[in-house]
Amino acid sequence: MVKGEPIEINWNNKHPDEDHDDAVRFVYLTSPMQRSGTNYLNHLLSLHPEVSVLSGEEQPPEDFILSYSDYLKEYVTKTVTLWSYWIRDKEILDQKANQLLTSLGNGLARMFEPQNGVVVLKTPDCLGIENFFHLFPNTKIIILTRDGRDTIESYMSSWGGRGNFNALTKRWNDRAGKILDFREMAEKHSHGSKILLVDYNSLNLDTRKVMTDVLNYLSLDISKYDWEGMEKTPVLGSSVLRGTDEKVNWNPIAKPENFNKEPKWKKWSSVQKNRFKRLAGKSLIDLGYESDMNW
Repeated sequence: MVKGEPIEINWNNKHPDEDHDDAVRFVYLTSPMQRSGTNYLNHLLSLHPEVSVLSGEEQPPEDFILSYSDYLKEYVTKTVTLWSYWIRDKEILDQKANQLLTSLGNGLARMFEPQNGVVVLKTPDCLGIENFFHLFPNTKIIILTRDGRDTIESYMSSWGGRGNFNALTKRWNDRAGKILDFREMAEKHSHGSKILLVDYNSLNLDTRKVMTDVLNYLSLDISKYDWEGMEKTPVLGSSVLRGTDEKVNWNPIAKPENFNKEPKWKKWSSVQKNRFKRLAGKSLIDLGYESDMNW
């Protein structure tokens, strides 16, 4: 076999097929980490007749198709390195690499092809998000963010792990950083219009306005949306409302009038607050949840 050191690929090298939107139409829904509200937004999206969400025994409701996408880039790099034995022009090799990676993305998307309209692929963890537009250059992404303090408090309340406060904070900070870097990269390479950041708290406080923005972003007919069903949407998977079950569950529970209006982290001790400030305070500010460290 032809051998060689892996070449450095320019992953932002455009190729002729990039502007032809013949791929499966889907939107990717993600968040920094679990307990950010992706199940809730996924349910709200499903109330439009032209939206399909993954469910049932043969479809994973959370697909994680980006989580290990670095392996796909590694495969492409090693493959194109072999091609460099014959193709000497570096720009052509970059184009081939980008084409190959995008073709793999199209293949992944076709696994989830909807009958009509748009399909929602959902993963409540943004690991691998930096590879999104390399795999799916024509696809839109919705990033649902939540105050990191409430995310961590909800996580600990749902699944225990009070002793993992530092680890969870570091994880949220890492994922928040990936989202901020991804947004900056997308703006730099003219993909900014394909990203929509949605705030979980705003979604709860003014669901109609936020969903109007989301539907417009997806070019879906607002008049077809089930607004009445939206108003009656129950609580799903709450860390505090569990019905008769002791554990967190996704059984529908009627939403109280004051649900999610009081930040859960307010009961934190000064020690917890200072730890969070030290480990993730800057990311909290960069995402717009605080203006400084004086909270």
